[in-house]
Amino acid sequence: MDLFTIENGVAKPSEHALLIEPFKTIWAEDKSRIKGEAMKSFTYIELLCSIKKSNPFSGYDEAIRPQKVGKEVYKDEGYQPTDLEKEGIKVYIEFLEEASPTLSFYRASLRAAMELKTFYDTVDLNERTNSGAAVYKPGDITRGLKETAEVIKSLKELEGQVQTEVVEKSKTRGQREIGMFER
Repeated sequence: MDLFTIENGVAKPSEHALLIEPFKTIWAEDKSRIKGEAMKSFTYIELLCSIKKSNPFSGYDEAIRPQKVGKEVYKDEGYQPTDLEKEGIKVYIEFLEEASPTLSFYRASLRAAMELKTFYDTVDLNERTNSGAAVYKPGDITRGLKETAEVIKSLKELEGQVQTEVVEKSKTRGQREIGMFER
């Protein structure tokens, strides 16, 4: 699934992307010869949505990824996407989820793992109940930490399956990339 190709740090639309709304409108509304604003929008959408290993922002938590990408593309951590960019993000994610049925499950698992990380970051072993008993027993925490390695391993396997689904669905038998409308 390649709506965009990355060249010289900029996302350029594939010929198929320019046939699809809102990418078609983003391109048409930029009246400049070099299409600089359209390329910024496409770059923002690609970096925000792409799950490819080559995307330096793919590992960021969904809560901070928009700020990081906004800072990179627009030099503004508080950047708010335009309505067309929001629509482009929605379309991109729909295409991703169609290409990889496992993606939604992977993302939910990743969110749960992040909540577990937050728990470990904030757990207070000195916290006590009203009767004075420890709220969290050290043995329970250490058992949970041992299981964390298995959780991470499972997440990596799931991520690999998602990558395979996305890449494999975009190739023919001869390993030629296929376009969105060639299915």
